[in-house]
Amino acid sequence: MAGGFEFLRTRSNSSWGVEALGSIMMTLMQGYVKDDGVVGVDNLDRWRTDSRAVEFLSATTYVNDMNQLLKWFRPGAEDKDC
Repeated sequence: MAGGFEFLRTRSNSSWGVEALGSIMMTLMQGYVKDDGVVGVDNLDRWRTDSRAVEFLSATTYVNDMNQLLKWFRPGAEDKDC
């Protein structure tokens, strides 16, 4: 999985890259992107709100770039002072 994180690190560090990742996550998690730029999942029976996947999706709404996102969600990350 480290290779996947390195790939993200080499991609754009602008907010549009993080927003695009949010859209990709929603598509993978529920098969579609919500309207009007809203980020989230509709089926909370399938995706618990305290799951890492939902936390990651949520983070795409408030981090500024991929490096900040990776700081929060790299394997073994305990310190979330972003």
